[in-house]
Amino acid sequence: MRDLLQDWVLIVARGGKTNRLGALRTLFVSSEAEGMKIIETMEKVRIRRGYVRVPV
Repeated sequence: MRDLLQDWVLIVARGGKTNRLGALRTLFVSSEAEGMKIIETMEKVRIRRGYVRVPV
């Protein structure tokens, strides 16, 4: 998404299913394409670790 200054921002939310640990991390990226690359990389890591996508 873009912030108020029109910079590209990627917000990453992490949390546990069985505990209350969690965090929000804000990453500033130079373009939408760079943000999409980061998302694709994160998804590959999660799939490799056995995570599955859950429909919302």
